[in-house]
Amino acid sequence: FPQMRFDYIYYNHARKPINDIRVRQALNYAVDRQAILKSVLYGYGSVAASMLPPMLDWNDQLKPYPYDVAKAKALMQEAGLGNGLSTEILITSGDNQASQIATILKDEWTAIGVNLKVTVLEAGTIRARRKAGDFDMIKGYYTSDVIDPDELVAFAIDYAGGAIAKYMNFKNDRISALAAAAEAEMNPQKRKAMYFEIQKVAYDQFAAIPLYYADNLTALTDRVHDFMQLPTANYRLWETWLSK
Repeated sequence: FPQMRFDYIYYNHARKPINDIRVRQALNYAVDRQAILKSVLYGYGSVAASMLPPMLDWNDQLKPYPYDVAKAKALMQEAGLGNGLSTEILITSGDNQASQIATILKDEWTAIGVNLKVTVLEAGTIRARRKAGDFDMIKGYYTSDVIDPDELVAFAIDYAGGAIAKYMNFKNDRISALAAAAEAEMNPQKRKAMYFEIQKVAYDQFAAIPLYYADNLTALTDRVHDFMQLPTANYRLWETWLSK
C-alpha cells in the first residue's frame, strides 16, 4: 500500500549555478524518473511531482516533470553552460537505493554536459557538511509522523520553518506567508487551498528534484508477530515479538 514517504534530491540554492532556475529546470528535465522507478523499486511506487507525499491536502493536480533531454540542453545553453558543468551529489554509505539513483543520474546527465561526482559518506559527515553549507546536492527522503501537511512543509519546504528547508537555502516569501497563514486557518477548504499553492510554488521554482513515492513493501517470516508498519512509514516495533 502507499506510504507517506518522499524520495528526492535536494539542492543548496546558495551555490552557483544551482541558484539559476534554468539550471534546476535542466537537471530536472534530464531525469528519467520512470527508469529510476523501474530500476530501483522494480516499479513498486509512483513518480513524484509534489514535494509532499500523498497525504491530507496533497496537490494531485501537479504532474511529474517530463523527461526531455532536448529541452534540458537548450536550458543549459540559455544559462551560459553550453560547455557543461561539474557538480557533486552526497549519498549515505550503505544506502543501496541512493547509490543506484546516483549512478543513473551520473549517466543521464552526461547527455546535457553535466559531470556528476558521486561522494559516498557516513551519515554524520553528510550532516556536518550540510550544516556548513558545503554541498551542491544530497539524495534524501522524508516521512511524516502525521497525515497533516504542516509538519513536512515546515521541515522541508518553508525556509522559515528550519530543518532541511533552511539547509537548502530555498527562500520564498510567498511560501513562508502561506505556511504561517495555514497554521492559523481553521477552515479546511481555505487551508487546503493554501497547501495546494505552497506545493505549486515549490514545483514552479524547481525547488528540488522529486523522484518517487515508494510503496510500502514488507517481507516477514512466520516467526515475526504483531508487526505493523503505518502509512506514515514508521514501525510499531515495541509491539513486535519474535518466536523461536
